[in-house]
Amino acid sequence: MSQRHRLLSGICLSGLLLSNVAAEPTGLQFDQVPATSGQKPERTTRAHAGPLGLDELNQLLRRLSPLKARPTDRTDFALRPSSLPAPKTGKRVQQDFPPTQKMAPPAVEKKPVEVVRFGPEGDVELAPNLSVTFNQPMTELSSTASPASVPVRLTPDTPGEWRWVGTQTLIFQPKTRLPMATEFKAEITQAQAPNGSALKAPVTWTFRTPPVMLKQSYPHSSGMGLNPVMFMGFDQRVDAAKLASMLQFSGGTVRPATREEILKDEAVKNLVDGSEPQRWLAVVASTPLKPGTSYSLTLPAGAPSLEGPRTTGAPQSLSFSTYDPLQITYKSPDDQPPGSPLYINFNNSLDAKKFKSTDIVVTPELPGLRAVVRGNGLWIHGRTKGRTAYTITVPASLTDTWGQRFGTATPVTIKIGSARPMFVPPTKNFVVLDPVGPSQLSFTTINHKSVDVQVYAVEPKDWKAYQEGLSHRWDQKEIQWPGQKVMDEHLSAEGP
Repeated sequence: MSQRHRLLSGICLSGLLLSNVAAEPTGLQFDQVPATSGQKPERTTRAHAGPLGLDELNQLLRRLSPLKARPTDRTDFALRPSSLPAPKTGKRVQQDFPPTQKMAPPAVEKKPVEVVRFGPEGDVELAPNLSVTFNQPMTELSSTASPASVPVRLTPDTPGEWRWVGTQTLIFQPKTRLPMATEFKAEITQAQAPNGSALKAPVTWTFRTPPVMLKQSYPHSSGMGLNPVMFMGFDQRVDAAKLASMLQFSGGTVRPATREEILKDEAVKNLVDGSEPQRWLAVVASTPLKPGTSYSLTLPAGAPSLEGPRTTGAPQSLSFSTYDPLQITYKSPDDQPPGSPLYINFNNSLDAKKFKSTDIVVTPELPGLRAVVRGNGLWIHGRTKGRTAYTITVPASLTDTWGQRFGTATPVTIKIGSARPMFVPPTKNFVVLDPVGPSQLSFTTINHKSVDVQVYAVEPKDWKAYQEGLSHRWDQKEIQWPGQKVMDEHLSAEGP
C-alpha cells in the first residue's frame, strides 16, 4: 500500500482523513510581464478660457433659428378660489330665563302622588347621596334647581343641597358624603304636585352606614423584629388616641408611636403617607417582645367613630410573629457532582458586614476555599472532589441581621458524589495524523469503564456520505457509515 493510501485509511474516530490532490488549473489565467521603458508621452497644454464680449454673443445668437411661439407659452395667473361670503348676522331675541311667566304644566291625568323608588335602603357600605322618585311631575321644568320646600325630611340633619333631576326625581347631595357609623331615617308625610294631586300615603324608610372597619394593618407576617410599629388603617375618621387606649395586645400594653419611630419603619411610613387624615393609628409595645413568639393586637367591639354614633359589633385584629433564634434549616443535598459549592441555609437573614470568612473551617482541606453569605445562606466555594465527605464547622460568631449570634460551633457534613459520566472526543471532525508517527487518536472519558470503537477505511469520495451520516447522529436509528470497517472492538477506558 502506498504512503498516500495509508493517509487515507488512518484511524479516526470522529472524522474522515483526506489529503490534498494536485489538479490542472482551470478558469481565467493571467501572465505577468514587465513593462518596457520608453519616452514619456507629451502632455497637452490646457487652454485658458475667458468670458465672451457682447458682439461675440450676438454673432452666436444670430446663427440660431428664430423661436416659434406655441399656444401654451402664455397662461393666465393661477389664482386660488375666492373666499366664501361672510355669514349674515341673524336677529337676536332677548328673553329672560327662567321665564317670568310660569309655564302651564301639561294636561295629565290627575291621580294620587306615589313614591315609586327611593334609595339607599338598609345597610350600605357608602352613601354618596339620597334620591326619591315620584310617579308624576312634582315641579315645573323651569324650577328644577334648589327647591324652596322639600317634601323629604332626613334625620339626623346633614349639611347638603336638595335639587330636582327632571320633574319627578329629587336628590340630596351632601357636601362630601353621608356620614359613616350613622343610622338615617327619611320621611315623606305630605307632597303635592302642580296639578293639585296629593301624596296618597306617608312613606318612611331607613338606611345605615357601617361603623369603624379595619381596612389596612401591619405587620401581618413572621420574622418581625422585637420593637415593631403596629399600624391600623380605617374606612372613616376616628379618635386615634381613644382607640389606642382600647387596644388589647397579647404581649402586654402599647403606647402611641412617635413620629421618629414611624419614619424609621419604611413600611409604616408609606402606609401613613397613603392614608387620609384621622383614619389611622400607630402604636408600639411598651416593652421589647420575645423572639420566636406570636402576637395579636385587637380592637374590641364597641369602638366609636368621629362621624356617627354607631359602634363596632365585633373585634378586629392583626397578628404577627417575631423572628426565631438563629438556626440551620437546610444544607446542600448529598451526591452533588464534583465542583459544586457547599450550601447551608438559616432561618434568618445573615449579617454580611459582621461575617468573617476566616472563621469557616472545612475538613478535609478544600483548595480555593471562598466563603460568603447571601441572604439566609452560607456558601462555600472551592474545588470539591468526587466521593468525598466535607465537614463545615459553622462558627459560634455567625450573626443574623437582628444581631443574634449562632452561639455554638456546629459541624455540618455534606457528601460530594461521583462525577457525571462523560465522553470527550476530539474537538474537530477532520483530523490528519502524522504519516510517520503512531496511528493513534486521543480521547477522554469520565466514569466510563469501557468504550466501543469502530474504524473505517475511506477514500475522498466517501466525504459526502460521511457528512450525511453526521447529520443523523442524534436520530434514534443506526447510521450506515461509508467505507470498509477495519476495526470493531470493546476497549477498556479505565486509566492507570
